[in-house]
Amino acid sequence: MTFDEALELVDDNVDYSDDHAFYRWYDLLEKLSEEYAPTVEMTKSEKNNILSSRKYGLSFINFYVDVMHQSTAIKFGAQTTPELYKSLSEEKLMRAWLHPKTIEVVEDK
Repeated sequence: MTFDEALELVDDNVDYSDDHAFYRWYDLLEKLSEEYAPTVEMTKSEKNNILSSRKYGLSFINFYVDVMHQSTAIKFGAQTTPELYKSLSEEKLMRAWLHPKTIEVVEDK
């Protein structure tokens, strides 16, 4: 279950006659979401590249080395360049790799 799904569950099942209970649950889930599942902003191309690399069995370390330390390469039909991910830290890349649902697609960064 994602944090968004948990928020929906709280919204659907909390007794609204007790406003304080609803806001306490909602606030708790929002804080947990920010701490343990923050969103990673990236372009659609970056997201698709991560998803196809995972789909075809590439490990994160191989993906990271390909992306950060080599020149342009074509992997699984997706172009990979160091410039593609230059604005993302290793931690954010790994978070997106491990939990693709945390990826938020943006037009341009």
